[in-house]
Amino acid sequence: MQAPSILVIDDDISSRFSIEATLKSLDYELHFANNYEEGWAHYLALAPCVAILNLSHFDDPERDMLKRLDLPIERPNNIIVLVENNSEHAMEACYELGINCFLKKPYNVYEICGVVERSVALKQLQNQISIDKIDLERTRKKLVAGTTHDALTQLYNRRLMNDHIEILVSKSHCNDTRFALFYFNLDDFKKVNDTCGYEVGDQVLVLIVKRLSALLRVGDLLARMEGDEFILAIEGVSNLDALALLARELLNTFSSEFKVLDQVVYITSSIGISVYPYSGNSRAELIKNAHSALYKAKSAGRNCFRFHSNKMKLKVKCQIEIEQELVRALANDEFCIYYQPKIHRKTRTLCGTEALIRWCHPTKGLIAPNDFIPIAEKSDLIIEIGRWVRYEVCSQLACWQREKFPLFPVSVNVSGKEFMRMEVLQNLIDLFLEFDIDQRLLELEITEGTLIDSVKNDNMDYEIIRGMDVRMAIDDFGTGYCSLTYLKKFPINTLKIDKSFVDGVVNNEADASIAKTIIAMAHSLNMTVVAEGIENEKQKDFLFDNGCDQVQGYYYSRPLPVEDFERYARSFIGKDKTRSIP
Repeated sequence: MQAPSILVIDDDISSRFSIEATLKSLDYELHFANNYEEGWAHYLALAPCVAILNLSHFDDPERDMLKRLDLPIERPNNIIVLVENNSEHAMEACYELGINCFLKKPYNVYEICGVVERSVALKQLQNQISIDKIDLERTRKKLVAGTTHDALTQLYNRRLMNDHIEILVSKSHCNDTRFALFYFNLDDFKKVNDTCGYEVGDQVLVLIVKRLSALLRVGDLLARMEGDEFILAIEGVSNLDALALLARELLNTFSSEFKVLDQVVYITSSIGISVYPYSGNSRAELIKNAHSALYKAKSAGRNCFRFHSNKMKLKVKCQIEIEQELVRALANDEFCIYYQPKIHRKTRTLCGTEALIRWCHPTKGLIAPNDFIPIAEKSDLIIEIGRWVRYEVCSQLACWQREKFPLFPVSVNVSGKEFMRMEVLQNLIDLFLEFDIDQRLLELEITEGTLIDSVKNDNMDYEIIRGMDVRMAIDDFGTGYCSLTYLKKFPINTLKIDKSFVDGVVNNEADASIAKTIIAMAHSLNMTVVAEGIENEKQKDFLFDNGCDQVQGYYYSRPLPVEDFERYARSFIGKDKTRSIP
């Protein structure tokens, strides 16, 4: 093994002799230079393991020479600088160039030997790590190629396709998009192997892959799962008919014969199709249901395709149609706002209202939000709908303010996607610039999940919104996983007890206990408690008796069009400005 090389750059002859005498016993290959210019020429030519630089002086020419070395970004640890004990100027100049290994004069034999040995050992270790990294990368590439790609077709294999589907599930969940899996199986391919041989069968598979790949878009991914089974992952699914058309085109690639090694082979394929999220929300579910659909195609006579289920096909088609109709509804102003009154515990009078959107469909009549909001949530339409609702509510508050109508706080539901996209704050600023209203009359309702996700993404818009005097409420409280830490830390004014607990407060001890706990906890944090979904007197009495501040539900009133709500509100205004109800 070659001895480590040491380069000594020293213009002091006596100093050179001293260093040489000291290091000779350490079995190093020593090289010497009498000045800086000669020394750096040696440094570049020899690439020594360690260089020792004796700075009896350190002026601009020497500094420029160091700069020309093109030292690496990290501090070079193979240059040792010998400096005078009081030479702060030289040390600062070296620091600027990335050199930080110094030995102050006078030094003894043990000091210089120790510093050189450590520097040599570190340099050798770095060299070995670099070699190991190169070898490791070569090995890794070979292993990756063998474990992630099919050797015959060079397609992704089962392992890599599984990983790809996991990524698609996560991405589609975050972006509210859809993707499809096409599960292929060649019909009676075993006969090809049995009659023509495995060599012909393998070549047929290669030709099939070439034909299929010619139909794919950038971003589509085809993988060989095993034998004669393949999966094709299609992103950006917006139309079920387009999937059916693609399936037919893929099947048509099998219509002409395959010529291999002077033999002619005819083969067909069957395809099963699953669509995220309608066929499942996980990789395992989607593959299982695509495989199930594949065998429906086999049972239907082969050489055809089937969706996971007719029910799923109709559901997907219906939801896509609703999405398209929602776009038209926004353009044609088909939405309207209904207001559901809130009743105060102490006064038994109207104390606020919740604004709820309705869709006045031109042919289907009035459509409740549960029938279209979940679909809007899967696209960016929910953001446009949210803006529309807040605009209408602020416009109505301004109208009531002008007409001297009694003003009540109005709560508005806000989608999690709006907060995640940080849309709400700027929208509120724009609205308050347009409408001169008391900002304390607006309350935003979000879910526990929205609050938690926003916190994880460092969205602090809540703080600014509360600073604008807009109230914040947690809707459906108790159904999520919001901890007390979030409630204590963030500016929440109101907790709304979910209807699922309200339904059972009279007959179910667990629901009653949960409701009482929420009320007590909210009051301990100086929050208002609202119970929604009150449908009978017993529920109302239980909640009011246990300190719930406000209630809303059919027991008092259904959501009302604005004209009906105004009449309802006026019914509370008598000569003494109040009117109690049971």
